Amino acid sequence: MNQGLPPDNWDTHVRQLGGGILQSRPWAVFQQALGRELVWDSNDDWCWLASVRRSHGLSYLMCGYGPVAEDDAAMRTAMSSIVRAAQRLHLDFVRIEPQAHARTRIHLVLERLLMPTLPIRGSLTL
Repeated sequence: MNQGLPPDNWDTHVRQLGGGILQSRPWAVFQQALGRELVWDSNDDWCWLASVRRSHGLSYLMCGYGPVAEDDAAMRTAMSSIVRAAQRLHLDFVRIEPQAHARTRIHLVLERLLMPTLPIRGSLTL
């Protein structure tokens, strides 16, 4: 887990994995300008960018259009990384909003990890 802005070459990696604008460095810059704390992590075959959100007494990680991953194994690793980051920051939950092509993969990964999920308007909450 890393905090702050991702490195300058972040977008190249995100694009290679099929990620979108909400996983990009410009989005991170925008989120930081709003005063949000940024958290991110990556490996050769996966990456994710999230911001810490606080609302109504709850704190959570918001990972829009992410994580992005090459395959199921990479998605499992990315999801574990997000959950560990939230635990390390003492957050209440993680909200992910995978792109349509990754939703089935994420549901299968979460079933294998035995993580409860709640569908919320096109996103998943862990």
